[in-house]
Amino acid sequence: MKLLSCIVNRGRVMGLALVLCSLGSADTTLFTRALPSGSDVNLPSGNVSRSNVDWANYTSGGDYLINGDSFTVTAGQEWSISSISIYIVLNEVGNLPSDEFSAFALYVAPDPGHETAQNFTAYTSLVGTPTLATYSGASGGCSGYLSLDGTCLPIYKLTFSTPGLVVTGTEDFAADGTLKSFGGNFTSCDGGTADCGFYNLAADGSLAGYSASTYTNLLLNWCLLSPSADCGSSSNSLTNLDGGYYTFDSSCSGPASDIPCGGFTSSSNMNVIVTGNSVPEPGTVTMFGLAGLAVAIAQIRRRRSRSSVWW
Repeated sequence: MKLLSCIVNRGRVMGLALVLCSLGSADTTLFTRALPSGSDVNLPSGNVSRSNVDWANYTSGGDYLINGDSFTVTAGQEWSISSISIYIVLNEVGNLPSDEFSAFALYVAPDPGHETAQNFTAYTSLVGTPTLATYSGASGGCSGYLSLDGTCLPIYKLTFSTPGLVVTGTEDFAADGTLKSFGGNFTSCDGGTADCGFYNLAADGSLAGYSASTYTNLLLNWCLLSPSADCGSSSNSLTNLDGGYYTFDSSCSGPASDIPCGGFTSSSNMNVIVTGNSVPEPGTVTMFGLAGLAVAIAQIRRRRSRSSVWW
């Protein structure tokens, strides 16, 4: 019995050491541009005060362009990113994401500055299943996304697991989905007013009331490249960028002026939530490990001292 008690107590000591070593590892929200709320949401199309918008990934001139953005973590240290959540608008009322898409992908890379080619890392595993999301206090009684023809379309939150992703500053990201031919691939959806596709949800930061440090009201368009592929017009001056992407501002200025922006009356940023935790410095890990070891040794010595009295 005493032997069992000793084992149990040593187990507690080791548990304490593990707790000490894992301090600071709990996930927290590192960056957020959550869904906006209030009467500026879902105003009729063309209203300059509308805060929310969705952007479709699309093909132009033979290039497949997907909408992306960036997020920034506190500089000066490393951060381990556990998950990145984005929001999408489905093409038809009553559908689930699995009805419209067979797979999803999130692309992440350090921000190299605009009009620059960069390699990326793709993440394809979701944390759980997509969850239905709604706006709070939106106009017109639609808590989903109010489309051009007045249809209230469902919104879903996709949370991607990002194992091994460590960042130190600003990261670019973009998301896409493999569309099923539920209504014909890229054919008429939403009552014939839009093409079927992957629609990213975004918002005007100033109208949504976001903190000024979390928005630029400027998206990044990504052009995914296959080997020996060109991206965009000749004015982009990028050729044969294997497995990379090309980013340009969604303001339709500069070398990508030939790419249309769409009909939204405001600038916007993608809604995103980033979770993770700080990566402890090697000295910190060593300190906690030594502290746990010291506690363990002290407990063992104390037990031996007590044993000499009892025996």
